[in-house]
Amino acid sequence: MTSFAIHGSGHSNAEHAHLVPIYATSTFVFDNASQGMDRFSGKTPGFIYSRFGNPTVAAAEDMIAGLEAFGLTTEEGKPLKLRALLHASGQSAMTTLLLSNLSAGDVVLSHPGLYGGSHELLYGLLPRLGIRAISASLREENELEKLVQNTKNLKLIHIESPANPTMTCIDVEMVCRVAKRHAVKVSVDNTFATPYLQQPFRHE
Repeated sequence: MTSFAIHGSGHSNAEHAHLVPIYATSTFVFDNASQGMDRFSGKTPGFIYSRFGNPTVAAAEDMIAGLEAFGLTTEEGKPLKLRALLHASGQSAMTTLLLSNLSAGDVVLSHPGLYGGSHELLYGLLPRLGIRAISASLREENELEKLVQNTKNLKLIHIESPANPTMTCIDVEMVCRVAKRHAVKVSVDNTFATPYLQQPFRHE
């Protein structure tokens, strides 16, 4: 994994720089108007605007996705391929995660001891959008099984393990096992452990 962290992005650039350059540009040019239209429409790949995508950011995303999937395979035995999406902050990533997976009427289950910003997002903001957030210890499999069975419209279980700053640990494998039986999604804030110590996608 250490070698992958150094060389794994596979990024190439026209100037053959050893390290990925920092592209500070806000926009990118096109060979012609037709190419620009094709990129904006999604017909052809390529960078348009750094808020949408940037070579430096793309290289970092590729590296993170590769580390999270390092050594993991699919049920068919093929290497697991993941895609990462960088954000300006952890809370913007959390907001994207929750709002892209939940709608009004849905329920999200989490546990006590979360990072303060995540707690406020789950229990302060989401209810104002019609999304119910509930908290439970998530430590006992039988209790979690009953809770998942009896919670109507449960769409997501969110785990932070180890949690910040309480260091509360949740059995990710157990939670994923229960969730899978009921077709409920699981998200894991892996900030503290990093993929070097813990790979949540191992339990997908």
